[in-house]
Amino acid sequence: MKKIIGSINLLLCVFIFHACSKPNRSDRKMVDGWTLTGNYISFYELAEDKNVRHNGKNAIKVKSIKASTLGFGATYKSTKDESYAGKRIRLSGFLKTEEVKDWAGLWIRVEEKMNYKYMGSADRQCMEVQNLQPKVEDTINEPLPPKQPATLAFDNMYDCGGNNRSIKGTTDWKKYEVVVDVPANSGNIYYGALLSAGGTLWLDDLKIEVVDQSVPITGCKEESLASK
Repeated sequence: MKKIIGSINLLLCVFIFHACSKPNRSDRKMVDGWTLTGNYISFYELAEDKNVRHNGKNAIKVKSIKASTLGFGATYKSTKDESYAGKRIRLSGFLKTEEVKDWAGLWIRVEEKMNYKYMGSADRQCMEVQNLQPKVEDTINEPLPPKQPATLAFDNMYDCGGNNRSIKGTTDWKKYEVVVDVPANSGNIYYGALLSAGGTLWLDDLKIEVVDQSVPITGCKEESLASK
């Protein structure tokens, strides 16, 4: 099974974005605050698994629903917590996998703060690809922003300066973490877990916390992000 094609730039473009085939927000699959995304979103399902859990109520499950799955499926939440600005943060959580064909892992992405209201980079990019005009209720009567918010910090446990910590195959519950610096000009922070190609991924007990500078970052360096 091929890995996600191309450089990390491709991941940054589609990784936290919604499937472009359905830009309408009502078409997104959401479970307990988690949203399904990916570049082959119809090949994956998102569900709350009442039979599997770590310490939480029920684990969230991302599962491929086709035998020869292409691309990836992921789930995410987002936060605009301004208290993280200028701090180092750690996303930690427990993951469990079954027959992962390619790889899986936690992921986090920090965007720059934008000074205008906008419908979100995911919706905007999908509409630009399809030459669609946004709905008034989606844009809050604002024009499309002139540029995409820049990525200020990123880590997906797979492609970041050769630091591959991704998960493969079948594994029991294990705690994983990613650590990034959040610049003062940060805006949205997206975080969750990703499954590339076939298999099943469960996630539970994810949390974000501020850590001190003694905790090393795992994410991409600023210079590597700028080159993507």
